[in-house]
Amino acid sequence: MKKTSVLLASLLLVSTNIQAQQMRSWTMDECIQYAVEHSVGVQQSELSAATGKAELQQATAAFLPNISTEAGGRFNFGRNIDPETNVYNNKTSFYSDLGLYANLALFEGGKTLNTWKNAKILRQQGLNAIQKAKDDKAIEVMQEYINVVYLDGCVKLAADKLAESQATFRKTQLQEELGIKSNPELVQVEAQLAEDEYNLEHQKNIFNTAKLALEAAMNFTEDESFVIDTLMQTINPALSLDVPSDIIVYAEENNPIAKDAAMKTESSRLEYKLAIGNAMPKLYFGAGMNTSYIVTLNSEVPASSLNDQLKGNLGQYVGAQLSIPIFSNLSNRTNIQRNRNNYKSAQLAQTETLRQLRTDIQQAVMDRDGYAKEILSMERKAEADSLAYSNNLRKYEEGMMSAIDLQTSGNALLLSRVTLLQKRMYYILKDRLVKYYKGENLW
Repeated sequence: MKKTSVLLASLLLVSTNIQAQQMRSWTMDECIQYAVEHSVGVQQSELSAATGKAELQQATAAFLPNISTEAGGRFNFGRNIDPETNVYNNKTSFYSDLGLYANLALFEGGKTLNTWKNAKILRQQGLNAIQKAKDDKAIEVMQEYINVVYLDGCVKLAADKLAESQATFRKTQLQEELGIKSNPELVQVEAQLAEDEYNLEHQKNIFNTAKLALEAAMNFTEDESFVIDTLMQTINPALSLDVPSDIIVYAEENNPIAKDAAMKTESSRLEYKLAIGNAMPKLYFGAGMNTSYIVTLNSEVPASSLNDQLKGNLGQYVGAQLSIPIFSNLSNRTNIQRNRNNYKSAQLAQTETLRQLRTDIQQAVMDRDGYAKEILSMERKAEADSLAYSNNLRKYEEGMMSAIDLQTSGNALLLSRVTLLQKRMYYILKDRLVKYYKGENLW
């Protein structure tokens, strides 16, 4: 009996722990972290960066000489030339040759160096693309999360409004039975009750849609309940003294967006130099050695030993090759023009990217500071609307105010609370963006 009780207690504890784990609330940082770890875009950027690393290794190895070895063998049948005597015969022979060769580019118009520099830039661009993909995913999830928190607050406010309308309806219904309130007043309150019921269901549907969008942005596939942390609904903003120009100076050098544009411009410049280098003369150095081994089958004269033949037939060479392009069907000229235009286009794109980045920073700072001021004003308005509604409700219960006026007052209070919540959420979003532009992590 005691063992059974212990077993039941253990099972109950495990069940409680599982339910607690399933119902744990997710903070915005946890959602962002999960989304980044499961983002397909981030994984693709990591694969591209790995490819860039391999290409950089290949470009680095291009500074080394190309070394190759060759080996071959053949049987000669019928009439052929004896390699040892240079006389025709009809004997079958076996001929084998070995060679070792090396080539090194002495001058290629800067092709090897510029290719290496470009590969290095592309490698850095790949690493920057990983961070940019993470930041983009973080901003996307952050926006969706803020929207879910906002709509969750709207659901709670709608529920509170419905509860107040239900209480008012019950009182009005009782007063109507006692003859204190008229039937039209009861009908008006009942209409407001129905509107609040609809509004609550409508807000729930919007909330569920937003929650689904957040899960999609996170690529959330866990088999557990998904509950968000709503503590940020009561955040108190603080006025900041940030100077947008200081943030812009930092962001133009360190923000992944600005760095990506700068690296694209530098890569285009190197591609332009490579196109010029392809039209320049090229000088190559080469060296090598080769030897052979010959055996005449069924010959009365025994063949020399393998070691003697390899040493005796050994030949070496050293040489240089100069290649001067004279006419290439205008392909070199076309490539130069194309890459020059691409370089200019990249410069223009970088200028536009920096302009847009400056605008985004200024807008984010202005919005954040504006929302902070709006929140302070809206808090006073919401408090005043709450006090006004309480007074109007008492007047209505005393017969000094109509149901329509009470409805107007209640809707004004609900609108103030919803607007206040909305401004708080916008403030959190913009504050995080400003900190991101200042160099702080998004999560």
